[in-house]
Amino acid sequence: MTETTRCGQSALALACSWPVVRRALGYGLVVGFVLASINHGDCFVHGHFGTDGCWYKSILTACVPYVVSTLSSVQALLSAEAECAGEWAGAREDQ
Repeated sequence: MTETTRCGQSALALACSWPVVRRALGYGLVVGFVLASINHGDCFVHGHFGTDGCWYKSILTACVPYVVSTLSSVQALLSAEAECAGEWAGAREDQ
């Protein structure tokens, strides 16, 4: 993902930008909590959180929606930039 936008921001820079990180953290916490409750709820209920790697699996479960949100936000921003650049180039050709 080294694609550069018209403004000079790479995909990595977009992924690390605060609006994208803030949105991904929100989705990661909410959706991650729901997924961890569904997938590892028995560990929480029976107090086995520290055994069998339940804490590790729960953290990884919360990372999935964070990564998905980050990737989709970056792709949407890159697509919007490309559309704007295309419209701008088309307007210049009309002149």
